Amino acid sequence: SETYTAKFDRDRNPFLHHFFHERIRLALDSCQLDGGTVIDVGAGTGKLFDELRAREIDARYYGVDISAGMLRNSRIPAAYQMVGTLADVRSSLKTTGHVHFFALGVTTYMKPHDIRAMFSVASEIGGRGSTFTLTFSNRYSVDTAMQMLLTKFFSLARYMGKDIGSGRVAGGVVERTMVSRRQAVELLSRHADFLDMQYTNQCITPFNRLFPRASIAVERVLVGLL
Repeated sequence: SETYTAKFDRDRNPFLHHFFHERIRLALDSCQLDGGTVIDVGAGTGKLFDELRAREIDARYYGVDISAGMLRNSRIPAAYQMVGTLADVRSSLKTTGHVHFFALGVTTYMKPHDIRAMFSVASEIGGRGSTFTLTFSNRYSVDTAMQMLLTKFFSLARYMGKDIGSGRVAGGVVERTMVSRRQAVELLSRHADFLDMQYTNQCITPFNRLFPRASIAVERVLVGLL
């Protein structure tokens, strides 16, 4: 968990820092949260909590994550660290006012049926009128195409006895869920009124790691074109 936090340090990797914080900025810029309850699914090391505090947003916050280690390395008060899935911890959530859920980055590592289950539990917790902001990985992005190409390369290299890319996401070790815009809308519309979708974080592997600062400039141009 400590190394995970360090990985997103601005000086160590400016692109990953940008990638991580840009989606939080966009998520919060469109929300009115004062006086309500924020439930952060996949809270990790509490970056959303840190940004809420920096903006002096007055809301009751719960950080939900299956990793106790991640939460321990956050600034989230212990009483508001909820270890488990949303279904596991729902009885411990004491909501007030409008309830807004966030799931930023976590759906990539969830199966579609788990995402639907999360929505079902969220609707029970928040009730009618609650809102949800979440991110998906785009199946048809340039980055996805590059990662698929790298996956084939790493698989071929390992087949030939070369230990290249083992342990990396691009090497296919971590299974991910990626959806098209249409699939995302269909998934959301089964459980809620769909309001808006934005494209962001148009990273391109491996250039975002090789040339992080230049990649931020390219990412901003790509977002502007979409």
